[in-house]
Amino acid sequence: MANLNRILSNEELKKYICGAVYFDENDGLIPYRFTKEKMDSADDPARKIRQVTGTGIKIEFYSDTEELSFNYTAFIEFVSGIYKLYFFDVYADDNLVLHQGEKDVCEDRCGTVNVKFKPGNKKITIYLPGSCAVKITDFSILDGSQISPVSYSKKTIFFGDSITHAAYADFPSLTYANVVSKRMNCYTVNQAIGGDVFSEYHLNNLPQMDFDTVFVAYGTNDWRWANGSSPERIETFFSILNDLYANSDKYVILPIWRADMNENQEFPYSFEEIRKMVKDTASKYKMTVIDLFDSIPHDPKLYFDEYLHPNEMGFSYYADEVLKYLEK
Repeated sequence: MANLNRILSNEELKKYICGAVYFDENDGLIPYRFTKEKMDSADDPARKIRQVTGTGIKIEFYSDTEELSFNYTAFIEFVSGIYKLYFFDVYADDNLVLHQGEKDVCEDRCGTVNVKFKPGNKKITIYLPGSCAVKITDFSILDGSQISPVSYSKKTIFFGDSITHAAYADFPSLTYANVVSKRMNCYTVNQAIGGDVFSEYHLNNLPQMDFDTVFVAYGTNDWRWANGSSPERIETFFSILNDLYANSDKYVILPIWRADMNENQEFPYSFEEIRKMVKDTASKYKMTVIDLFDSIPHDPKLYFDEYLHPNEMGFSYYADEVLKYLEK
């Protein structure tokens, strides 16, 4: 077998990275899903931590290589106050061939991903962790192997909270946004931030590219943490979004079931009233509303925390139902 000594330069590797809009190239390559201006503008410590995570970023190409390897540094220490895990998923022609990482860690981790493949040309997809930033060095394939980019059918952007961010998932490939993107063959940029609400902040310093499809999935935190100001914020968000993406297909996913949704009766607006507020405002701007409330069984076993965040099984219901709406 040939030597594994074709090391891709940063510039070449960037051609095969999907979902990143900014790169730090200091002694390696760190892909980010937010613009540098957006990350620099984050004044809330928790938001700053969540914005560096690699949600939705993947390395994807066609190649006949029978082996690939790269070194990584997973920057866990910076995010350990919120997330304490990192995992890579590697696929060959949509078949999972490697799942590698750790849970319950608080310090940076260095390691190597090394994968062997069957002979022949195949689509190789490497999902980066959604829970931290990752530096990649010495990305290598077999000497003499061919490599070519994947063509995508459309460009898609996701806005949302922790459910769309999905940093708690052990398998980054199985979050609903990644599953939907794979089945739609989309180049996807994920702008979701755990804990966030409808805010015009999310519509500033955006990637400078045209998106065919826009997904929006806020609301559960609006009910829980910013209830009283929801009408004004929701209206402002959709008004700006409508202008920004006038020529895009826009889908709005209503808040899904949460176990505590009938608590906090002292709030100005109930959980169902927030859902209706989002639905009515989105409809006003002619956006397609997706209601998954009854689509994901209200079973704690389908949620990481047993009340709010879908786990991989919960995400399978979530993604399947979103795709049914798109097929309509």
